[in-house]
Amino acid sequence: MTLLSTIENKRCLVTGGAGFIGSHLVDRLLSQGAGVTVVDNLSLGRTANLAHHLGNPGFSLVTGSITDSRLMADLVGEHQVIFHLAAVVGVKHVLDDPLNTLYVNVDGTRVVLMEALKHQTRTVVVSSSEVYGKSRHIPFSETDDLVLGPSSAPRWSYAVSKLYGEHLALALTHQGLPVTIVRYFNAYGPRLAGDGYGSVVAKFIVQALTGQPLTVHDDGCQKRGFTYVADTAANS
Repeated sequence: MTLLSTIENKRCLVTGGAGFIGSHLVDRLLSQGAGVTVVDNLSLGRTANLAHHLGNPGFSLVTGSITDSRLMADLVGEHQVIFHLAAVVGVKHVLDDPLNTLYVNVDGTRVVLMEALKHQTRTVVVSSSEVYGKSRHIPFSETDDLVLGPSSAPRWSYAVSKLYGEHLALALTHQGLPVTIVRYFNAYGPRLAGDGYGSVVAKFIVQALTGQPLTVHDDGCQKRGFTYVADTAANS
């Protein structure tokens, strides 16, 4: 039995719920009878992703940051389940400001999880396939050794920040916090902004429909895992 199968009538807090994947998770939760509060600073998320829910009495949107400990204390205390998706994501955003990536993803996750611990609130922590790094073991497994690049390369700050979240979540299970960790792979589908890995699927579709040649680099034998966003949300 999955968490989503027992979510009816529960009050859920979704951090980063105005984002691409987060908004689809909100769709899923509301369709299954849950009440949902989204907290999002709207730096990457968009209110347009949630516009179709704004008249729903079971839904509310709070504009704010997960690094705001006072705000998160108030919100966590009012909810029975937390889905923690809020993070700086996307290669461009990470490379442009690795310091902000670490601040939001590390300190924000700490704030969310420590408040959850106070109330023993059931929490789903969203990690990333990026934590596997450059592992050559295919297919990936949760028990694999992780192979990351050097600290001098800013792109690895995202993977490290997600690993921190996993370690903190697992450490808090020893304090009684009920936690599930999921590692998302590249999602694609409606509402995806143009700078995500999943946008390559949309580009291929547009090229095919308009009779253009598909843009393929090198020998075309590269492999990358993609998941339709509704399936990502259904398995959160």
